[in-house]
Amino acid sequence: MSEQIGSLLTQYTYDANNDALLSVSSGGVTNHYSYSNDLLQSINVNDHLQYKFAYDHFGKTTANYVGNGTNWRTLSTIQYNDAGLMTKQTYGNGDYIEFSYDNLDRQTQTRYNGNNSQRVTYSYGNNGSVAQITDYYTNTNTRFVYDLANRVVSQREYTGTAMSGGALRSYTDFTYASKTNYLTGIRHYSPLGTQNIGYRYGTISKGEMPDQIYGVTWNGAEKVSYTYDPLGRLTNRKIGSFNNAYTYEDVGSDKTTTLVKSVSTPAGTYSYTYDNIGNILSVTDGIYTASYEYDSLNQLVRANDERAGKTYTYSYSNGNITEMKEYAYTTGELGEAVDTQTWQYGDGVWSDLVTQFNGIAITYDEIGNPVSVDDQELSWRGRQLTQITDGENEISYAYNGDGQRVSKTVNGEKTEYIYNGDILAGQKTGNTVLVFMYDNNGDPFGFVYSGTEYYYVKNVQNDVTAIASADGTIIANYYYDPWGRLIEITGDSSIASLNPIRYRSYYYDSETELYYLNTRYYSPKLCRFISSDNLVITVGGNVMGYNLFASCFNNPINLTDSSGNWPKWVKNAANWLNNKIVQPVKKIVQKAFKKINGTYSTGYNVSGTLGGFSFNAQIGVSVDTKGNVAIQYSYGGGVTGGSAGGSVSRYKSVTNAPNIYKLKGPSQQVGGSFGVPIYGVPVSAGGDLILMRDDELNKNYFGYSKNVGLGTPGGEMHIEWGETQTISGTEFNVYDLIDKFFIKIMED
Repeated sequence: MSEQIGSLLTQYTYDANNDALLSVSSGGVTNHYSYSNDLLQSINVNDHLQYKFAYDHFGKTTANYVGNGTNWRTLSTIQYNDAGLMTKQTYGNGDYIEFSYDNLDRQTQTRYNGNNSQRVTYSYGNNGSVAQITDYYTNTNTRFVYDLANRVVSQREYTGTAMSGGALRSYTDFTYASKTNYLTGIRHYSPLGTQNIGYRYGTISKGEMPDQIYGVTWNGAEKVSYTYDPLGRLTNRKIGSFNNAYTYEDVGSDKTTTLVKSVSTPAGTYSYTYDNIGNILSVTDGIYTASYEYDSLNQLVRANDERAGKTYTYSYSNGNITEMKEYAYTTGELGEAVDTQTWQYGDGVWSDLVTQFNGIAITYDEIGNPVSVDDQELSWRGRQLTQITDGENEISYAYNGDGQRVSKTVNGEKTEYIYNGDILAGQKTGNTVLVFMYDNNGDPFGFVYSGTEYYYVKNVQNDVTAIASADGTIIANYYYDPWGRLIEITGDSSIASLNPIRYRSYYYDSETELYYLNTRYYSPKLCRFISSDNLVITVGGNVMGYNLFASCFNNPINLTDSSGNWPKWVKNAANWLNNKIVQPVKKIVQKAFKKINGTYSTGYNVSGTLGGFSFNAQIGVSVDTKGNVAIQYSYGGGVTGGSAGGSVSRYKSVTNAPNIYKLKGPSQQVGGSFGVPIYGVPVSAGGDLILMRDDELNKNYFGYSKNVGLGTPGGEMHIEWGETQTISGTEFNVYDLIDKFFIKIMED
């Protein structure tokens, strides 16, 4: 089997049953997969590196290794409890994480290295959702409040680890639109002050999409607004009082794309050209042009940078960059290199470890964390960098229980980071305070410093290329090489240096010249991450995906990786799958059922009769043709004629109600049941006709229920009245769940 995308050909081979992928080949690279008992045992990466996996008798992964086929490094080992839940993960460098659970299999604690001061505990409310999280790293506890739809409406962070009390440190309140799940407002209080963020959705009467956000307000004023074309593509993004206008590439007279042809900003107009698989071939700002070339694996192999007056070439081996040469700028034949940088990979077991860069030695621990770089020493806790020292300078980092970096101390000067959920809300360094402004996607669009608002000017790749005032006046400019190394700052260097959001909107640590990407650190000098990814993808995917250090598969021009894990193409692929397959199928199903009303319920029933009266109680799951699902219970009773007895049974019922919420409230049922011994087993069965009244719509709904189970011999007929209710917090919609799944993938 093969797949052709533009000029890129990928070939797949499968086993005789066509259910196990054996190899993937593309651009001269071939990865092989081996199995045992249908479990992936190893991945051979182009005959230069292997990953190996071990399992328990339930098929759960118990160990991950990397090596040359003979010698191995242990990346991690994993232990489970009897319920199959992970209880301990031990990294190859000896650090470990322990997990605890309650009797409902909900996680109650995460602890590092057996240290109670390095743990997080979780408690739950009556709705089954997390009620409190206590973080012993930061000596804080966060408490959550939910509405009747089980949405978080408030979270409060207090100092201390007690279940109650403590000083309020921060809070976040959430508001939602009536009759929808749309988040419309966030109020966030922290040591940075109070920020009120609002979201403006489309209005149908204005020809807008009601589920699309058209504006973002910040402390009462709209700071960001969007304009879309009929295809839903962004055509203008207004920030402050200046515009960023977008145009798109067309393919022929009857096809369109989402490839941006140009974006006009206060810093200039950026224009782009692309190859047949969407790689950027050139970008011009109206004065200077940069052009790019790629190999058969889509790795960047040449960059011609007119503004810098330089041309760069890059060489790779098995996804590892090995050489970069610098020439005088040209788009034609290369002359003599004016500079050469080299990478060497001398580890005999893990051949992706760069052991020398331009002659500078680098050593690692078992899981690929660098512990020395020339005269620098680096310390780690698991995969988290905690300290860098070189004899003259000392830099330390602290993290909370979620792995977010909460402080950085450089030679005694501490910077504290404050978050609003997963978003970096701001930072404090002594008396210097920065508050970051961010849009509905969590993407920063500016910052506030000393009461003045500054706005980011960005290109299509999301690089901060300039800082502007609210009216679009350019204050400072940044210029980067293809891998994000800062080449030049022009304009107000004090404001430019103060701002840490730079290349790809990553957070830049100027003292180390590293970008902090939430889970690890990226070096634009090394053109790769300094430590390994925490994820070994299993079967298929990009053939370059098994290099755990490479940034964006060595395609930094077109891909981004804001989380430090997988680059943005994964999200783009998920977005394509969602838009091209999942959503169309979902719409077809929704359309097919739109005019069909119906509910289906199944669960367990307890019933009995005595002295002319009957009673019953049942609980089960109800679904409808609109995709709604909930756990519902009912109880009732009435009059009966027949023998006394009782039964426990499984029931199934169908009605013509439009949705499960119409099942709530009173109902009537007429039916009967009987019990007979079959081979000595007391079997019972019964059935009822159901009648429900909808006073709101002035309608009656009908249905039928049947049950089979165990019961006393005899028979009876009955007329009953009942009441049905929904257990709060159990409701969800299948269609919404699909959307949320893909939204989660698209989050950073």
